[in-house]
Amino acid sequence: MPDPGPAVPACGGVTQLLIDSTGVALAGPLEIEITIFAGTVFTDGQVEACVRRTTVHELAHALGLFQHAIDTLAIMFATPLVNEPAPIDQRTVQVLYHTPSTLAPPPQRP
Repeated sequence: MPDPGPAVPACGGVTQLLIDSTGVALAGPLEIEITIFAGTVFTDGQVEACVRRTTVHELAHALGLFQHAIDTLAIMFATPLVNEPAPIDQRTVQVLYHTPSTLAPPPQRP
């Protein structure tokens, strides 16, 4: 069960996307990596809570929220400290999905 206490830096994540040479299209699939930091002294619950927060954060990158927020209460803060998207994250998604795309999907594989 995830620890409901304060967020701890027990894990990290990264979302990788490759842009093609035109700069307007993805060159391949997105890749998300979640890492549990070895040698740390956190409880299983703290690690689980960190992985959940980080997974939500990285999935938001995959959905198009490429920038980090400066608000520490946003799931898109560089090191997420909250467990779910905050109102600011939700407003960002609404704006994003009502703005014409400037990035094309990757080419279809045969």
